Formats: sequence, C-alpha cells, structure tokens
Amino acid sequence: MKQDSNNHFKKRTMKKNYFLIMLLSLLGLYSCRKNNGTLTKPQVVDVYVAGVENNGLFDIAKYWKNGIPVNLSDGYYQASANSIIVSGSDVYVAGWLRNGIDGNAIAVYWKNGIPVNLTDGSNDAAATSIAVSGNNVYVAGWVSANYISIAKYWKNGIEVNLDGSNSNVASSIVVSGNDVYVAGNSGNAGGVAKYWKNGNVVNLTLSDPDGHYNGNYYYANSIAVSGNDVYVAGSQGGFDGNPVIQYHHAVAKYWKNGSVVTLSDSSDNAETFSIAVSGNDVYVAGTEDDPTNHIFSFAKYWKNGISVNLTNGHQINYANSIAVSGNDVYAAGTEYDVDTTNNTYPSIAKYWKNGSVVNLTDGSKYAVANSIFISTQ
Repeated sequence: MKQDSNNHFKKRTMKKNYFLIMLLSLLGLYSCRKNNGTLTKPQVVDVYVAGVENNGLFDIAKYWKNGIPVNLSDGYYQASANSIIVSGSDVYVAGWLRNGIDGNAIAVYWKNGIPVNLTDGSNDAAATSIAVSGNNVYVAGWVSANYISIAKYWKNGIEVNLDGSNSNVASSIVVSGNDVYVAGNSGNAGGVAKYWKNGNVVNLTLSDPDGHYNGNYYYANSIAVSGNDVYVAGSQGGFDGNPVIQYHHAVAKYWKNGSVVTLSDSSDNAETFSIAVSGNDVYVAGTEDDPTNHIFSFAKYWKNGISVNLTNGHQINYANSIAVSGNDVYAAGTEYDVDTTNNTYPSIAKYWKNGSVVNLTDGSKYAVANSIFISTQ
C-alpha cells in the first residue's frame, strides 16, 4: 500500500528532531566536562554571616547561612557572634556569652552550634576572631583583669598571652603556614596599632610618651596575609592632649608590611574594620561620614585605594566585614534607621554582593552583621 506523503514527512521530521536532540545532548554533556573528560558540577556558593539579633530583651548570637538564621545562644542572656569561618563541613563562630544577667562575659566559640568556653567567667572576656588550620582552632580575644584588658589567643583552648603590660585588645587572627598573626592595639600611651607574629609584637605606630592622645589614637582591626606580605586595616583618630581637648576626625588606613596607606582625609570620619587580599587587589571595608550631613554615614569599601559606596548615606551604615570569591565582592554590615522623632535607632543586619543588598533582618529589632565568610564547593 502506498505510504501517505504526510506521514512520510512526519517520520522524516521526527527522525531529524531525534538526531538534533541527541546532538544537543552530547554538546551539553561535553560542556559539563573538563578537558580531561571528567564530569564537573556547577559550583555551589554558600554565604555565611555572623552577628546578633535582639529578641526584645537580649541580643542573640547567631549566624545566617544563605539568609536562613541559626541561633547560637538561647536568648536568656546577652551574647554576640563576632567572627565566622567554615572548614570542610564544620562551621566555627567566635563570640561571647554573658554569665547570667549581671554576670561577666565568657569568651566562647561554637563548632556546629556547640559552645566551647575559653574562659570561666571569673573576668570579663570576649572572642573577637577565629581561624582554622588543619585540625587546629585559633581564637583571638581579650580578658579583663585588674582594670586592664590582656590581649591573647587560644589554640585548641590553650591560651597564649600576647601582652599584659598595658591594656591591649586582640581584634583579628589569621594563620599562614606555621605562623600565627594577631592584630590589635593598646588602650593607653596614645593608642598603638600593632600585630603579633608568633607572639612577637610589631608596632605599626608609635606611642605618645606623655600618654596624651594628640589626635593620634590608632586602631588595628583586621589582618590578612598573602605570601610574604602582611596587611592590617585600621584607623587613626582621637583627641588632643592638654591643655585643650579637641576631637579629630578618624582617618581610614591600612598598613602593608608596616608602610601606611591612607584611604581618607580628615574632613570626615572614616574607619576601616576588615581587610581581604585577592591576587594583587586589596579590599578594605568600613564606613565614612556623609559630607553633607555628619549624622549619616556610608557603608563602603576601598579597592586598591578607590572608594566604592554601598549605600547612599541617608542613614548610619557600616561595612564590618569583607570577603572576595572569584570576581565577586561580599561585604557584611548594618544600617541604623535614624528616627529623630522617637529618638530610636532600629537596625538591619545585611550584606552586599557586588553592591546589591541582601537584608537578613526586617528592622523590627536591633540586629548587626559582624562577619562574612564565603564557602564554595
């Protein structure tokens, strides 16, 4: 029987479509292969942000993974999550827990939500920064004793004193090979920005022998190491000494191998809180006053000294932490919504990816984002 011409056309079309689908499938398959023929998976990027959110009575230490909150404290006493890092499948967060409503703060870190106390609560203490190298956990912080703070770090829970002769704070820690770097500052003699390498101090600024501030009070807030280069982010600012006490605007800075790089002038307040290095690029996160209204400030970062504003300056904004993953720049921080009518400052924890904002809280309660870490798989 003679085949219908329409059916013949349909079969030919179906056959061509079949070979086209097979060809596209093969092309798609090969597009997912490396040059050696092995299959590759799309890269998974997870964004971790540590901070606090108030429950109406107390600040809860917590972190957000891709915007989903994970509480670390129970909300019955004050607590804070100050630093976060991910190693393999483990999430580490450093911070502090109040030992009762009126008790001292305990330096603590959480591993996968389980707290590890670093101090016993007999003195106020806080963990400010955390690093993981192999099976070793390093935590920087301070303990208050006899009215001064002692800068220290803990390696696997064993404390190492850095300086107890003056009031010192350890604010940031990083491990490179066998070397442990801790950034911080002293709270007297004019305020000295410094870091310790394996316990040996490197002063980035000079102290004032008279103990006056002279507009040169320095902070070292964050440290990064790339190869043989050591980067420390901080700021300069303070008050004049006697006989006239006069405030000076803070100036944003960082140091590379001890040489200072100034990021702002003294016309407006500017501070840096976090530093990251990617290849030849140096990223520093912080804040700077809106020059048209000093009540407000920009969250921002500087890339190789070039300023990048993350906000419009119409509120009080801070970029507290920065991380770089590939071509993407992430910064975590806080916006304070100034309500002059009610004299309140509700805040929103948030982060920015390449300048686009992601709110972590809704602003109904006080919240702060202190630290950001990017995990790729």
